[in-house]
Amino acid sequence: MLKIKFKMEFFLGVVFLLFSLFPITPNRIKGLPVIILFLTALYLVSKFNVYKFKIKKLLFIISPFILIITSLLYTDNFSNISRTISTRLSLIIIPISFFLISSTNIKLTQKTISKFHKIYICSTAIFCLLFFLKITHEGYYSNTININDVYFIVSNNLFGIGQHPIYGSIFIAIAIFYIIQEIKNEKKTFKNILICVGCLFMLYIFFLLARKGIIISFIFALVSVYLIRFKKKSTKKLTIIFIIATFIMSLSIPVLNKRFKEVFYDFTYQNINENNSTSIRFGIYECVFKISQKKWLFGYGIGDVDDELQKCYSNKSQILVKGNFNSHNQYFSYILSSGILGAISLVSILLTTLFFGYKNRNIIIIFIILFYSSAFLFENILERQSGVILFMFFISYFNFIDHQKNLKI
Repeated sequence: MLKIKFKMEFFLGVVFLLFSLFPITPNRIKGLPVIILFLTALYLVSKFNVYKFKIKKLLFIISPFILIITSLLYTDNFSNISRTISTRLSLIIIPISFFLISSTNIKLTQKTISKFHKIYICSTAIFCLLFFLKITHEGYYSNTININDVYFIVSNNLFGIGQHPIYGSIFIAIAIFYIIQEIKNEKKTFKNILICVGCLFMLYIFFLLARKGIIISFIFALVSVYLIRFKKKSTKKLTIIFIIATFIMSLSIPVLNKRFKEVFYDFTYQNINENNSTSIRFGIYECVFKISQKKWLFGYGIGDVDDELQKCYSNKSQILVKGNFNSHNQYFSYILSSGILGAISLVSILLTTLFFGYKNRNIIIIFIILFYSSAFLFENILERQSGVILFMFFISYFNFIDHQKNLKI
């Protein structure tokens, strides 16, 4: 029996590690690890001892999906509803999978969890390297293509991977934090030098992708974590100075410099310009705030959100209509689809998980929750597979797996 248990723990570890390859998993098969995890969970429950189910915690974690399904009762537009719901299935499948696994005596080992961090770093490094090689080959550094061509390449033509710059930036931000932890734990100087070089390379790609909201979220989470971590005031000051200096250096990248300067121009907020991303976002938020006030209690229903946004866009700018932009704020997206309860359910999950991380002095949980909580202010991360799968993987893993022996503050 012990031999069988050992084999199943090894197999579960392999399934778990599939998610560490997420940055280089092609978009068309990004849901495959989720399916494998779910089938594995069903098998483990059917074959091994089942303890008390944490049903209340499960219902709490999947409450956003429950509210989305409930909103179908008052949705009028069902034309794309199957695609919308299928994209969000990970909101329920991943938590159920970890819920089932946690109810058995088959556990993830600390060795597997440590391997996850290392493999995730390596797969993100490969993603960055492939991106760098591709844009070099296409002529970005010889001015054959411009930065918009670069973003098209990373989204559609990156050796079959294909990744929107937003999600590529999220992968890199999390990997850089893991790298910082590896540097702290690594005793060999030469290895630390190699790790630092890799970190700088990832930072360059991170800033080249130029997602303002993700960069701000990364810096916010990093500063917050190390203010909590370090007790000495001098160390806190040095940490903040280093992070700010790194950010200032990043402004030497022209595209990032341009994007941040847009924020301070008066004309950015006067007219919507397709070459000014901040003006577009400002126009989006004006519509989001306007329509959310009308049905803030229950929302419009998951199928009608885009229609309502398009109605507002048509009265504001054809640039917004043509772009068919979403709300660019995950909290307001939930308000628009399922009302204030939708937003409260998401915020509650984030706060509960953050408190759990702080209570257990787990620096990784604290960073990732702070990072996502901030990123949700700028992007609808949970409305594409690349965003929802990784987020729910972390949330479910943090809430259903024992973290007592994990990396502490």
